[in-house]
Amino acid sequence: MCDACQAFEAVAGKPGRRRLWEIYSGWHCAIVGTCLSLADLRRLAVKLGYRVEDPDRTDLKLHMRFVQDAGKDGRSSKLLTKLLDKRHETTIRKFRSFKTRDEVLEAWNEALAEGDIPGPFWAAMSHPCLDRDLGVLLYGDVHMLSHLVGSTNRAELARVQAIETMSRQLEARIERDAARHREKLAQRDVDIAALMDEVTTLRGQLAAKHYQSPDACAATVSQLGAKDDLISAENRELRTSLESANAEVARLTSQLNEARQEVRSIEAALTEETEADSGIGAHGPDLDGRRILYVGGRHAHLPTLRRIAAQWGAELDHHDGGLERSIDALAAAVAKADVVVFPIDCVSHSATSKAKTLCRQTMKPFIPVRSSGIASFVVGLKTAMPPQGLDALSF
Repeated sequence: MCDACQAFEAVAGKPGRRRLWEIYSGWHCAIVGTCLSLADLRRLAVKLGYRVEDPDRTDLKLHMRFVQDAGKDGRSSKLLTKLLDKRHETTIRKFRSFKTRDEVLEAWNEALAEGDIPGPFWAAMSHPCLDRDLGVLLYGDVHMLSHLVGSTNRAELARVQAIETMSRQLEARIERDAARHREKLAQRDVDIAALMDEVTTLRGQLAAKHYQSPDACAATVSQLGAKDDLISAENRELRTSLESANAEVARLTSQLNEARQEVRSIEAALTEETEADSGIGAHGPDLDGRRILYVGGRHAHLPTLRRIAAQWGAELDHHDGGLERSIDALAAAVAKADVVVFPIDCVSHSATSKAKTLCRQTMKPFIPVRSSGIASFVVGLKTAMPPQGLDALSF
């Protein structure tokens, strides 16, 4: 009898969901790595007093340690099970209503199509109706999905390099424009000083001719007035030029800051090793189990977006904006959501208009993000989210 068969025979007839150490040990690596983040494992390691001697391999060592502990009925596996149940409580409640193996498989296939992996994977693997064949099927789906995620990360890395190139170009352009504007300002000061000297000379001449004829005095006054008008006109022109230059510098600086922030966010999202320190999970807004509806975007990014949302304590639903799912189904999706997010570069105008209308009708906040990239989702949601949480968002 194989190990998996022995594991299922050991829990045969037991009511209720399976605890972690009651599940076949060959699946523990996928469960721990997919359903819990490295930040979760680090916090749990501190609670258990685990230490890793090699600081360069801390995450790998912790992952291996918890995978080994998962197969033993002990404090570590019990805390892992408790943490998994807490992280995916909403999905577990949904799967609890399923009474047959086919219902569990159907729910898993729907979640897989939507890119919603961590919660449904744990809820299905711990479900009482799970048998050996279904467990092998679920494990295989998650294993192959990891290869697809790796391909997506490589595409994001290429995007990082493109953004870095754009950042360098923007920096060079800002420096050139700033130098040109500094030259204009210096020349303006020289011109103003020369005109002021001329005005002073003319005023001296006027004082010397105080007792001259009225016609001579009138001519001098007229000449001074013309000089004053010229100075005023040049000042207005230079001021207008300066304001335009300052506005352009501000626009380019804002664009550069957005590009830099996007680079940092993408680099943090590319590898799980830097996720906890990057602020994506540890320092993001606490959404406290709220539901985010993501309209449009790219299907390949959904697993990463769901993982980021889960780090913030939220669930992420998706509607493709009418490509495959009916646009009429958008109303039901908005009704279930607490906040609606859509990338402005990858969603139809009709879906955007309908989503905004539905959000206003149902008093739901909506957040447009700059692009369909992962970084734009992170930057847009964190920038729009007020410090006091989702309830403080304007409608």
